[in-house]
Formats: sequence, C-alpha cells, structure tokens
Amino acid sequence: MEQFLETIINVINQIGFWPLFVLGLFLSLFLFWKESYSHKDRNSVFDMWLFSILFAMFWARLSFIIANWELFESLPWALAPYERYGENIYFFRLLPWRFFDLRDGGFLFTSIFSAYILFAFLYNILVKRWNWREMFLPVILSAEVLLVFVLIVYGALAGFADIVLGGIIIGGVILGFLAIIMFLRWMLKKNYMVEILPGLINFVVMIFIVVSFALITRLFLSYDISPIDRVNVFVMNITGFVLAFYFIFVEKRKKNTRESIILGGSRSSVVMNVNKPFKEKDGKG
Repeated sequence: MEQFLETIINVINQIGFWPLFVLGLFLSLFLFWKESYSHKDRNSVFDMWLFSILFAMFWARLSFIIANWELFESLPWALAPYERYGENIYFFRLLPWRFFDLRDGGFLFTSIFSAYILFAFLYNILVKRWNWREMFLPVILSAEVLLVFVLIVYGALAGFADIVLGGIIIGGVILGFLAIIMFLRWMLKKNYMVEILPGLINFVVMIFIVVSFALITRLFLSYDISPIDRVNVFVMNITGFVLAFYFIFVEKRKKNTRESIILGGSRSSVVMNVNKPFKEKDGKG
C-alpha cells in the first residue's frame, strides 16, 4: 500500500494541481449531467452546476482569506493590479488584487463541498423548482467526486499520504454505491420486486449519505483545522441531513412522486408507478 501511495503521489506531483483540478471539474460535470433525470433537456441543468461551482469556489477562497488573514493584512493596497520595477512586471501581489491570485491554490476544501451542495439545493428548490428526488443524486455524487479529486491531489502535493488514502477510500465508497444503484435500476427495469425496491433505494441512499459524510468528517477533524473549517464541516453535515430528509419525507408527499421512482440510463427518464405493472408491447396487461 505504501508503494502504491508513493507512486500516486509522484505522478500527481509531476502533473500539478490545476490540470488535475480541472479534470475533476469535468468529471463532476459529466456525472452531474449523466445523473440528471429531470424530464428536461440536460442542457438546462448546466447552469445549476456552473453557478454551484462558482459559488463554492468563491466561498472556498473567501474562507481561506478569513482563516489566513495574517498572510494579507500587512500587504499594501494599490489601484493597479501590477507593479513595475525596471523591466520586471509583477501581477497580483498587492491588495485587493492579491485576493484574486489563485496561483497559490488558496482554498479551504471543506468550503468547496459544503457550499456546493447547499447552493445546489437552494438553487434547485427556489429557482429551478424541480423535483428534488430527481436532482438529489446528481448533486451529491458530483460534489463528492470533486471532493475526492481535491483530497487526493492536495494530499499528494502537500505530502499527506493519509489524506490521499482517505480520498481513495471515499472514492471506493462512491463506486460501490454507484454499482448498487445501477443493479437496483436494472431490477426495476426488469420489473422485479417493484413493491419493495423504492423503499430499498431510499435506504441505500441514506446509508451512502451517512457513511460518506462520516468518512469525510472524520478525515477533516483528524487534523488541527481552523475554526471556519469546523463551521464548514458542521454546515456540511446539517445540509446533508436536510437534503436527505427532504428527499425521503417532503417530496414524497408531493403529487406524482408518492408512488413513483425515477429510473435512469438514457436521455429520457422512465417513471414507473410501483402499484401498476408495465404494459406489454401488444397493449395487454
């Protein structure tokens, strides 16, 4: 295992943070787009992912500035974003421009995750007004995949093998959950156990939320993190509970969701009433 982790760390150090972070963004976007079964054109979900990412990055940067204010408080302020000394030009070294210099990788990664899921949830129910039961998995999965990328890359660049291992473990939990969900979707499409599968899927989702959030929380709290990091971890857990509660109990009472469950796998979702069997192709049944 140590040799495996050392190999991963060496490869990541050769590639660098930003190329892998951008790769993580694209994977998060793909998973969000692929898992979005909202009965709408999938192009219409892109703005939800984009605004959620932008807000998460903004809050992650602002959290870093607040938590590390000693790095900025002694810097002078300037109107121009650059300084010129002879033939040399330096950009974004003075305030307020230093706040926007992302070359230092200055983010609090707890902020990225907590802000992403909170903003996506509020944007979904307040702006899009979509069925949260259809958007719950895209939001959670895309957020956790991005977090796994960040943990592995940051851990490798900072030399923390246990953070890399933690990211790999959380990634394994995500892959296991996806395998179970794909199997349950296959069973539903085959019209197997339709009386109990909706409840079973709710149970699997809850187990996934509890396990993955517990692993993330344990990983973060195992370090001497800043007070604002602790606030982000607290907000993350409260938000996760609210999202899961809303998924299971609130929207279950809404019209057309009480007896139905969404099946993914293609661009057009399949909505199945659990109290009515599928009709045969000849119209019988």
